[in-house]
Amino acid sequence: MTGDDVLEELPERYAKAYVNTGLSTEDIYEEILCDYRAGFDALYDHDRKRGKQLQKVINLSIKRNAGTRQTSETSAQRPTLPSKTTAQTKTGREQGSNLTLENSSRNDKLKKRNDVLFGSRGQAWTEDNLPISFTYAVVPLDSLVISNYEYGGVNKNYPAELQPRDRSRVSGQAQVQRMANSLVPQKLADSPTAQNGAPIVRGDGIVIGGNGRSAAIAAAYKNGKASQYEAFIRNNAQQYGIEAQTLPNNPVLIRIADNVENWQDLARQLNVSSTAVYSASEKAQTDAAKIGDIIDLLVPTDSGSINNTENRDFIQAFVNRVVPKNERGDILTASGLLSQNGLERALNAIFYYAYGDAALLSQLSEDIDPT
Repeated sequence: MTGDDVLEELPERYAKAYVNTGLSTEDIYEEILCDYRAGFDALYDHDRKRGKQLQKVINLSIKRNAGTRQTSETSAQRPTLPSKTTAQTKTGREQGSNLTLENSSRNDKLKKRNDVLFGSRGQAWTEDNLPISFTYAVVPLDSLVISNYEYGGVNKNYPAELQPRDRSRVSGQAQVQRMANSLVPQKLADSPTAQNGAPIVRGDGIVIGGNGRSAAIAAAYKNGKASQYEAFIRNNAQQYGIEAQTLPNNPVLIRIADNVENWQDLARQLNVSSTAVYSASEKAQTDAAKIGDIIDLLVPTDSGSINNTENRDFIQAFVNRVVPKNERGDILTASGLLSQNGLERALNAIFYYAYGDAALLSQLSEDIDPT
């Protein structure tokens, strides 16, 4: 990855504007990191090595641009950066990216469409018991702004700060395809939990919670597998206060949230797992019980690494036959090899399969200092 590659990923205004402030490389990086905190956190969670590489390349890109800036530029031409107090930095991140109560009236695109059917009011709760008030609606699929397309491509019209997950990954694509091939309409309707049920959508059509579900519905319509879902909406619309004599094209049942102060915070909350998280040692013991069937696929190498092309068959078998479907989101990288989390999980499972020592495994995998 080169500096030019990074500049294509980051808005050019950051690389060029920040270098003209006279700040140090470390300060500039901190400012960029504030705006891209969610994206960098996700990158480090999924692939720490690439995250560190990206950080180095950003620093090199900044230095390169700093060296080419014109010395005749006056301080009056330089952009003003927010100070580094916590409160001001938070305000800077939120301005322009989050819909607040004061500007909520701007996001009423769905209300202005004549092919959107509105229904009754309701309420759902996040994992932190935050109540989300909403209105049921049936909208045409093309009125929704979904973060990623069917095969993981990023929708450039979607605000990146509202998608804390990397749905372009192989595991994310596989999840969408599984859902699309076997839609269960009842699981895409009413639910007391905001993380489940019909997608949570902003008034301008941007999907806040349920981008994976929305992408699966879109894929099902595209592939001719959404007939049962469409029939469910038609037959149950009145239950949601919707008169559905005439449905829009490719109808989707959604929940339009309102009175939300910070959409970015809500997006994060809606991507929190609704199930209890197992410890690393607990996962290893469960995985070890299933890894015996695929251990023969493991190819020893001189380096001792298992995360290589020689072990691609083992990796695929580990993901598909050992790891539960709902836990595959951070197991693979885009190249099909194991992420940092995936590698640690596989190694823990192999260790427990070989030694069967739960106490030692717990110490090695969870203690900060096992000595």
